Amino acid sequence: MLLTNAYCGKTFSPMNHNILMLNRIFDVFGISTYSTKNQNYIKKAKEYLEVKSISETAVSCGFKNRYHFSKVFKRITGSIPKQYKLT
Repeated sequence: MLLTNAYCGKTFSPMNHNILMLNRIFDVFGISTYSTKNQNYIKKAKEYLEVKSISETAVSCGFKNRYHFSKVFKRITGSIPKQYKLT
């Protein structure tokens, strides 16, 4: 059973010691845990951008810095956070 934390939709398993098994399950469906994690972060980030600055949003979603957040955000959404915030 997977549990989702409200903090940017992080997914956890009660069997944290068996993360390799979780990766194998994702591989069966042709998706990666890394891309799924980032998609969940960006989904939550879109909500945060309505009320927080870009830097605050990046930190709230667990990114180390604004640059990395912007890079991942653009890869997933096709626009930079500043453009998204203005729309």
